[in-house]
Amino acid sequence: MSKFLVLFFLICVGGCASNTQLNVYSQPEGSKPIGCDLEVYRDPGFIKKSFDIIASISVDDTGFTVNCGLEKTMKTIRDNACEVGADAVLITNEKSPDIWSTCYRADAAMLVFKD
Repeated sequence: MSKFLVLFFLICVGGCASNTQLNVYSQPEGSKPIGCDLEVYRDPGFIKKSFDIIASISVDDTGFTVNCGLEKTMKTIRDNACEVGADAVLITNEKSPDIWSTCYRADAAMLVFKD
């Protein structure tokens, strides 16, 4: 019985955070501070500047994830984008909470604008 409790505890502690996968392709000369000001796009047609994609991110549910609403997921995406030095984020896929998951899930490309 105690092995079950230890396993349950480890799943709860380790599984409470979202499953975040960050892939960095190239990085500008430095990161920006967490909470930096950057633009978020949901349609590439609204981006009026030329850009390079420097990274991508996927924020998903682990099955045990808590505190995984829209605001938390977008903060995770924005904070990671600042860390890699992005100027903007393009949301490429969004999933609202549904019968399979109570979490907001999203994929995004991190962009650097060309001068």
